[in-house]
Amino acid sequence: MATEFNQTTLAAVLKQRYADGLDKLIYENRPLFGMLPKRTDWTGDSMNTPVQISNASANSATFSTAQTNQFAAVYRKFVSNRVSEYQLATLDRQTMLATKNDAGAFFRAATKAIDDAVQGLTERLCGQLFRSTTGTIGTLGSAPAATGVFTLGDPESVSGFNIGDVLLAYSGDGSGVRAGTGYVLAVNRAPTGASITVSATSTSGVAGDPSGWANGDYLAPAGTVNLTMAGLSSWIPTTAPTSNDSFQSVDRSIDPVRLAGNRVNGTAMPLEEALNAIVTAVGKQGGRPDTIVTNFTTYNGFLNALGSRAVDITISGPTGLSYSGIKYNSATGPVKIVPDPFCPGYLAYVLQMNTWELASLDKAPHIVDDDGMGWFRTYNADSSQVRVNFYGNLICNAPGKNGVVQTAV
Repeated sequence: MATEFNQTTLAAVLKQRYADGLDKLIYENRPLFGMLPKRTDWTGDSMNTPVQISNASANSATFSTAQTNQFAAVYRKFVSNRVSEYQLATLDRQTMLATKNDAGAFFRAATKAIDDAVQGLTERLCGQLFRSTTGTIGTLGSAPAATGVFTLGDPESVSGFNIGDVLLAYSGDGSGVRAGTGYVLAVNRAPTGASITVSATSTSGVAGDPSGWANGDYLAPAGTVNLTMAGLSSWIPTTAPTSNDSFQSVDRSIDPVRLAGNRVNGTAMPLEEALNAIVTAVGKQGGRPDTIVTNFTTYNGFLNALGSRAVDITISGPTGLSYSGIKYNSATGPVKIVPDPFCPGYLAYVLQMNTWELASLDKAPHIVDDDGMGWFRTYNADSSQVRVNFYGNLICNAPGKNGVVQTAV
């Protein structure tokens, strides 16, 4: 007699599926997320990352002067805390019962719910890797073209928006919340004129303009404002930190390059010149960048600028998955350039990958399986839930060996 396909056997089959295929589900077609070194044993509280910004100094040709003026090497310590992200998926009990005698149907329903949850949280984390702790995923580029229809300030940011998102708008990046909430009804992902259509009432409401939303406002999913990862734009801001800066317990203004990376405004330069300028700046700080990550539009600009000098390559990340890119011979040696759909427009990040680490408590992200089943009964509904969680942050032990360039394309 065949073994009954019940919750126990389902759990075993699901465990095997995700033990074998979770990496592909998470990292496929997401280059930065896939290539970053990973650490999954972040136990305890905060993580301290010391960064040396100056060697021992005041040496002298005379012993007495050296002794009088001796000055120890200067360090600063970044204190990183884990941030949390949660994604839930619900499978209603009626679907479970209707498919319980069909193992294939039950398996498809269960795995679809889990896959959707994993993909949803993964894409949110991919966006956060490029952004700051404010939770911003994009900006409003114009007043509504029609009722409830808002053009995005950066068309590349459309990858961070999905139907069903619940959005808040802010006059500043992480401050000055507007009164109205926007519920995303539709997303226009066209290369030009990318936009979202929102309701001011609910995800099942009609298109409408949320109260107070204005041109240039910053958009963030509800529950994420000032609670997200310190992504590349936090570690390597396009504007150098100034006096009284405070990032992970460090005032980076005392050495903005070694503590907050290199930056070049290349908006008035040809793309190749801008690329050369930022790589040279990183090289002067002892950095040996090996990877440049940018958006698809800027990547296409690099292809056109480099022409026949762009050599196609395949890039492998720590998980074994590969990504397509090109090789660029820079002042510091060969550098790989790869496009990532979550990189904001008009930016390219020049990275020395061994200075970075995506640190987390358990896998980033992971399916919660504390009870051995992976399903949680919903206390107030006729359904069960799958939960996908992330606890971690992006860590850099040498910001000065990395850089960001603003581009004209």
